[in-house]
Amino acid sequence: MTTADKPTIRKVYDAVQESHALCIEEGDGKRSWPTYGEGAKSWKDDQGDVDASRCYSQFTTQDNINCKVEDIRIPGRPTIFLINTDGSKTAMAIHNTIVDTLAKNGVSLKK
Repeated sequence: MTTADKPTIRKVYDAVQESHALCIEEGDGKRSWPTYGEGAKSWKDDQGDVDASRCYSQFTTQDNINCKVEDIRIPGRPTIFLINTDGSKTAMAIHNTIVDTLAKNGVSLKK
């Protein structure tokens, strides 16, 4: 769990994509992530304020392992990250990327 703000959470997803998702480099230097996808859903109360949100990224790693990283945010509460993957080593590597990115951005982690 973490108290990270939305821009920092975005940095986490960018770091996970950069570090773990299958990347193809084109001849002109451009890069693409053909298996990378993202999505989000939020729920609002009667006043239109966000009650909760859930975001995810889904991708295949360079080692052809399917992964999904999600975060669940409820205003005023810590954000929770969920990692779903076919390999425990991959899950640990993604976990370490998340923790390192949060630490680099000065975010405290809670147990």
